[in-house]
Amino acid sequence: MTRVRLNLLGRFEARPDPEGPPAALGRKAQGLVGYLAVRPGQPHHRERLAALLWRGMEDEQARHSLRQAVFAIRRALPALALVTAGDTLALDPAAVEVDVVEMEALAETSTVEALERAAALYRGDLLEGLRVKEPVFEDWLARERQRLRAVACTALEKLTSALVQGGETDRAAETAQRLLALDPARETAHRALIRLHLAAGRRADAVRQYQACERALRAELGVGPEAETRRLIEDVADERRPAPEAPSPARDDRAAVLVVEDEPVTRALLEAFLGSAGYRVEAVVDGGDALLRVSRERFDLIVSDIAMPLLDGMTLLEILARNRITTPVIFVTAQPGDELEVRGLQLGAVDYLRKPVQKDVLLARVQRALARSVR
Repeated sequence: MTRVRLNLLGRFEARPDPEGPPAALGRKAQGLVGYLAVRPGQPHHRERLAALLWRGMEDEQARHSLRQAVFAIRRALPALALVTAGDTLALDPAAVEVDVVEMEALAETSTVEALERAAALYRGDLLEGLRVKEPVFEDWLARERQRLRAVACTALEKLTSALVQGGETDRAAETAQRLLALDPARETAHRALIRLHLAAGRRADAVRQYQACERALRAELGVGPEAETRRLIEDVADERRPAPEAPSPARDDRAAVLVVEDEPVTRALLEAFLGSAGYRVEAVVDGGDALLRVSRERFDLIVSDIAMPLLDGMTLLEILARNRITTPVIFVTAQPGDELEVRGLQLGAVDYLRKPVQKDVLLARVQRALARSVR
């Protein structure tokens, strides 16, 4: 028995003959086939199907349009068995091969081969590009697209883990990157890539991946990375931090930068970035600690977070100004919006950076701020 091949992931494609061209169907006929094929064998009342795709019509006219669509489907795909029972319509599962059904079944497995097949079947969103301008159908389509995208992401996540366990690191990295293309805020995929970079000795790439993770999570969910992800990068930051120099009676003429940051990973990265550029770096975790340090020694520049638990960056800047301490301040923050930036600049901050901090941008801004303060 010849079975019709239905590819619903990505653009609709119905092939009565694997070697022949796809059948030509109108948009609503494609929508009807797709709706029935996601769960072949499940009967659907004709009244519901008519309301799904012809809701704006009178009942009789909608049912007539449904009959016309069924006729067009049977003419274009004679091997596609549309089963009628009473007032219901269903697709005979024995007459079709559906990529959605295959992907869902393969995603439940755990072998590399099956998971790779599941990933390959996901060519795009369900019925990609199909627009029928029917609210009920569009709502159903949006829900199914979200559900099937989640199935594909789970399969890719399992495949990444299986490839890592099998020592196939390059393929694991490619799979994790594909997962992130579907779900940029998938923290497990970011962690997998960070671990792969670290295992290969690519510490700079690991830091960049962590920063990409932080950006995605802030943008998509408004949160930062989990503790497990932060711990992966803390060791990298510690190793990148310059070793303390031995005491020397000679004068240290390097520009002194005070880092004020309560988040340990960002603080360590700022110290490492600035230290690698030759600056003398000191770090504290709060604005109150910064005031104590500034009162005891001279700094050429302060790089400060804004949101801190005890004394925030804005208040720190106000107190410095009241005490006529003119050390230039650059703010670094993950908080969205322009209001804080405007307020900080009005209070006297010389610059403003958004997290996650890029090394080249940070060093360029620091150099510019120090050059201005010398004038």
